[in-house]
Amino acid sequence: MEGPQLVVYAGGMVGGKTGQAVLEMQRIQAGTQYPVKVFQPKNAIRQGIDEGQGMLVSRSGPRINAILVAENNPREIVQNITRPDLFVLIDEAHMFTDPKGLKGVIEDLLDQRRIVHVVTLMTDYGARMFPITKYLLGRASQIHVHNGFCSEPGCTRPGNHSQLFRKGVIAPYEGGKLFTGDIQEGELQYKPRCLLHFEMPSNALGYQEEVIRL
Repeated sequence: MEGPQLVVYAGGMVGGKTGQAVLEMQRIQAGTQYPVKVFQPKNAIRQGIDEGQGMLVSRSGPRINAILVAENNPREIVQNITRPDLFVLIDEAHMFTDPKGLKGVIEDLLDQRRIVHVVTLMTDYGARMFPITKYLLGRASQIHVHNGFCSEPGCTRPGNHSQLFRKGVIAPYEGGKLFTGDIQEGELQYKPRCLLHFEMPSNALGYQEEVIRL
């Protein structure tokens, strides 16, 4: 394989995005002489899954050694790259609080002719596509879409939306504020919802387009 390439794993919650990306990295490790570097933002650590392990662990089981980087300083990724590192995986790209900085990092890696794999959610809990995801989808060499199943009892539709609940009630949209954590964190709980069962939260802009500057 030759770079530059940008491979994107996007979609909804609990869709197997990270698991598929990790399996691909393991396949590359087994079949090539090139090392693999894997990165994860610190705010994406999930209690009981990734916490304290120094590894990227998917819910479906596959795991791989990973380097934690500050979510507000994606340049740490470049600082940990060495010359032989042809393959790079960045997990939970939407969790970085500096999307413009992450875009610059990815462009630097592509300029160095590396093969970059990136995992990201498609939209936030207000059904707005993350700025970094818009960039990734427009720049990608390959796009793999992964959605879990809707959490509504009896529904088997793809859960392409994330519904945020606070104390069991659908939470209002707070201007794109990023709530960190896993599916459940204290009084907050995320649930995958399909097109039928997703309810647009109050204060959300809906599905209208907007200009996003990275």
